[in-house]
This record gives sequence, C-alpha cells and structure tokens, in this order.
Amino acid sequence: MHRWHKISSLLVILAILLSGIPTPVLAINVSSVTVTVATDPYLVLDSNKPCTQGPNTAYVGYTIRNTTSTTLNKLTATLGNTGNGFVLGGGQVATQQIGTLDAGASSTLYWLLQYPCSAGKRQVLSLTVNDDSNQPATISRAAVTPLPASPSLSDFGTEVVTSSTISANAGGMVVASAIDSVAVVGGSLRADVTYSFGNIAVNDRFNMQPSGMTGFNAGCFQLLGSEILQSDLTSAGVTVGTRDRLFFLASSRINGTNNRVQVRYTFQVLCAGKSDTLKAYAAQTSGNTNIKYSGNYDSTNLTIPTTTGSLAISKSVSPLSLSMAGTVEYTLVISNTAGITTTVNRITDTLPINVSYDALLTGSGNTDAAIANYLTSQPSNGATGNLVWIGGSSSANYPHKSFVIGANQQIKLVYRANINANSGTFTTTGYAGNSKYRAGPATISVGVGSADIATTMSATTSVVAGGNIVYTIGVQNIGTTTPAVTMEFPLPADVNYQSIKAPSGWTCTVPAVNATGLITCTQATMTASSTASFTVTAKSNPGLYNQYSVQAAVTVKSSIQELNTTNNFATTSTAISGPVITATKDYTMVGIGSSAVYTYTVLLKNTGTVAASDVVYEDAPDPNNQLVAASVQTSKGTISNGNSGTGPVRIAIGTITPNSTVTIRYRVIPKSNL
Repeated sequence: MHRWHKISSLLVILAILLSGIPTPVLAINVSSVTVTVATDPYLVLDSNKPCTQGPNTAYVGYTIRNTTSTTLNKLTATLGNTGNGFVLGGGQVATQQIGTLDAGASSTLYWLLQYPCSAGKRQVLSLTVNDDSNQPATISRAAVTPLPASPSLSDFGTEVVTSSTISANAGGMVVASAIDSVAVVGGSLRADVTYSFGNIAVNDRFNMQPSGMTGFNAGCFQLLGSEILQSDLTSAGVTVGTRDRLFFLASSRINGTNNRVQVRYTFQVLCAGKSDTLKAYAAQTSGNTNIKYSGNYDSTNLTIPTTTGSLAISKSVSPLSLSMAGTVEYTLVISNTAGITTTVNRITDTLPINVSYDALLTGSGNTDAAIANYLTSQPSNGATGNLVWIGGSSSANYPHKSFVIGANQQIKLVYRANINANSGTFTTTGYAGNSKYRAGPATISVGVGSADIATTMSATTSVVAGGNIVYTIGVQNIGTTTPAVTMEFPLPADVNYQSIKAPSGWTCTVPAVNATGLITCTQATMTASSTASFTVTAKSNPGLYNQYSVQAAVTVKSSIQELNTTNNFATTSTAISGPVITATKDYTMVGIGSSAVYTYTVLLKNTGTVAASDVVYEDAPDPNNQLVAASVQTSKGTISNGNSGTGPVRIAIGTITPNSTVTIRYRVIPKSNL
C-alpha cells in the first residue's frame, strides 16, 4: 500500500479596513482557503539506469482555492521544508505571487523540485500562504492512512517520495511535441506534448511532467499552467479543457494501447538572452504498485528559442516645474514592442526625499484598466521611497498573474504625488518587469522654485581666412533648482572643428576633426549658481573673402521648465581678413591704321592685409587684334602662354604680398584683313 497524505484546508480572513477602526490582525482558520495537490507525490527514478540518465526533477504543484464570499488580496505562497536531497532546482524561486483570488477562484502554482537518487526517500514539504500581514498560514502534513478506496485529490499530502520506476512503452510514451518558435520576456511560451498510455485500471495514477532535467532553468522559465487539449481517457476522468492538473486518478478501466493525451504546458519567460531544453515524460501505474515511465525519455528534447526583451518604459510629469511646494502627476508608459502578448509582474517608481505618493488616478485619460482593474498591491497614501504596483489578471487572461500588454501595445499608469519642499530638483526613477528582467530606468525631474539657465558666447574678433577661430561659451544656473542641462553649438558651415575644452562633470559629443556639425555637452545636475565655461577651436575656410562675417549661435536647455527663456540663446560673429587684388589696364599706340602697334600695361596690386597666393593672370586680346610674338613681359611669375603670338596671355604669378604690385606688358597689332 502506498503511503498517502492529506492536506487540511486553511481559512485566511483578510484584514478589513474601515475608516476610524483599527486594522484587525489576519486570522487563520480551516475553512476559507483549501489547498489540493496538482502533481503526483511519487517522484520517478529509473531502476535500470544511473540517476542522471533518467528523470531526477519534477514539478510539484498545489491549487489554492478561495472558498469565501469575499475577495482575497496580496496573496503569496512559499514552498519550504526542503532538504535531505530535496531542493528547488534550476533557480526556481521559493515564493510565488498568487495575487488576488476572487470568491470561489483558485490559483495553481508549480515549483521544480530536484530529488535524491535513492528510491524510498521521503520529505514532508510545507506550503505557506501569506498576505504580507507577517502572520502566514503553513501546511506541512502527511495524509491519514490507509488511503480511501476511491481517493480524491484532497486526500493527498505534502510529502513526496522517490519511487523506483521502469522505463516502458506503457508508461506514457511521448509520441509528439511542439514548442513556440518565439519567446519574449514576460510572454507565454507554450509547449504541447502528446503522451500514449497502455491499459488502465481504476485508480491508476497518471503523472505528466514537462521536464525531468536537473539543469533546466526554472528560474527563467516559470511554469504557469497546463491544459488538456486532447484525450482518449475521458471516461477515466482525463477530460479536455482540464487546467492545472499534472496528476490524475483513473475513475474507470480502459483497455488497449495507444490511449493518447495531449497536454499544453505554459511557461512565463522571465529572462532575456536565454535558451534551454525541455525533456518531457509521464508515469503510469501498471498492476498494483508497478510504476512505468516514458520509454523514450532519452529522445524527448524540445528546444526553447533564445529569449528576447521587448519592454520599454517612458515617463513624464505635469507640470515640469512649480514655484513652490505642490502637487504633480506622473505618467509611466510601458510598451511591448513584440508581435505577441507579454506581461509585467510589477511596476516600480522611486521617490526622493520630500516627495510622497498621494493616489492612483483612474478614469478617462488616466491609468489604463489593464492596470487599475488588476492591481493586487499598490502604495499607500503618503508613501515615499520605492513605490510598487503588483499585477494580477482576470481569468480571461489565463494563465497570467500579472499586467498583460497586447502585441505592439502599451499600458499606462498615472498617479499623483505631493512635493513637500519649496525649492530644489526632485528626480523620480521608474522600472517595469519581473524578478529577473526589468525595463528602465525612466527618469523625470521636477523643479521647485525658479529654473533659469543662461548662456553667453564670444569669439575671435577677426581672423585671416583659413585661420582658427576660438569660441568661448559660458553656461550659468541663475535659478534655484538643479536641473540637467544641455549646451548645443552647431558649428557654422564656414568652419571646421578642431578641439574643445569642457569643464569636469560635462559629457560632450563633437564632430570629427576638420569636419563641421553639432557640438552637444550635457551635465546631469547643474547646481544653483554654478557656472561652466567651454572653449571650442574651429578652423575657418581658407577660401573666405575679405570682410566676410562668420555667424555663430549657441543654445542651452534645462530638464526643468523655465519661465524665462530669453537668456537661453547667444550669438557672436568673426570678421574674415583676406587679400584684395585690384587690377588696372592701360595702353599706348604707335602708328595708325593697319600699321598701328598697341602696348598694354596691366598693374595688379594687393591692397589687403593678407598675401594672395597661387595668383594666375589671364587676358585674351580683342578678336580683331593679333598678339605680337615674344612681346609678353611680367615683373613676377612665369609666362605659360602668349609669346607664341597666340592668345590668351597666361601668367602664373604665385604670391602677391600686401601692398606689392606686379606689372605685365604685351603688344598687339590689328589683323591684316582689317
């Protein structure tokens, strides 16, 4: 005869909050919350193989039902009293959230348990139910023996027993399996497994497990639930649609082989960048006490795809600034960027000193129903520090126990807070996610008092074309708040970046050397009355002409709204000095008519303050005239064309220094046919 155990039920009477009446202490009784097993207490060990070659982990599960006429809130369950080789496996957490249980509702929780390699080892586990009142109710009890002839699930206890088992075709062969191809953090991962069982007698046990591997990462892939999708054992009590049962007792006899049951296991993905393997199996009694398990356990691998994160969080506040202590409204938006539904278990926001929580804002334009209707825990009025909103879910969103976000959708939480100081900058930081992964941080600052950031700008007054212009930029916080500050300096198109000197505590992004673009410098917090000075060196374009003006402008921005923005801008200009070449041309004539000879004299003078380089002179005579061969002369440079008698006159002069003159002469005669 097997040793079976019975779990007695609990009564959890929640504290009732009435205005003006002290909160009563949570009471424990025996008729309000019932606990029944959802898994077989007999744990499979292969009698013919080393322990590591067969199953050596199994999920233990318990269904907790609210039998009262009221809703129970903030519930958690903790599996304990492990030891003696019975330990939680694969990073499985001991405490899990139940959340809210409506009247008559139930929740089934699963823990992955690793067990010893010796058959006949026993351990009485414990299940503790709590609602954060610090007066938990704990069950750890063996069943009354002998077991009734027709036991029910409520007749089994929290004791687990390792059982010698043989691998056989009759013991629930895995004949088909499939798993979702995409896994995102917070989302569901479904694994469908079909088992085939042999002859079935009344009260035969069926134990169906999604994985028996020691190394399975249960901490990142939390088993949420199971559902029977197809069954040839309906007459024996294994019916389609049954949820959260991995353990059945046959209610009638069924002869024959290949009696199939398809189970869908649903996991919640809690980690990003993880993959793993499921090794599903089943066990079935055969005869009186003979237990058999999946004969093809060695080949039942299901590969979980690598998980990805799909959550993003943003935050805003209204108003951004206050003139004195007052009230603001914070909005946190959690977005799901994946094409499948995902969840977040909790949303947190950290308030600094002098900021306190007032109330969650609901209704049109405020907190979404996906949050407001399924809160199992939220901050109390006046709370400060870490605020936590814990999610629940309706039965329509089975098996989730968290806030649900549809594919490519978002949910919004809006709350009111009080800022209880007349000056300063108050930054809050929000996150959303679960125990293993969270999106964030999302931060926002509110300034109380006056926010006023000012800037100044100056530059080299005058520079030779091609020379460096040095810009000096000043930033000052002349307000009473401590905002984040950004300085933006778009370089003029006529200059190229060379270098920057920035004060300590500022982070700058700059263009590449000898390129133009935007210079941006930021400081996370700029204290009141503090100043910052920046020196930017840029090289002017060498082709700029004399007296050209290079215009520049700078802008500063505050993370806190400013009432005065007129001092957020500053401009400056730099005059360009360049060469100024003047040219005069005159001629003299000897003879008349077709025998006349014209002598042209050209004077090139640099009247500027900068030398002109790479000067080239070119002159084409009138088409009615003919250059006189060998008549071209210059006081400087090289004659490259014209002395052959064919135009144009071309002379590479080179450099003309300031106030110097180059003289050029050449002769022409009228063409003979004129």
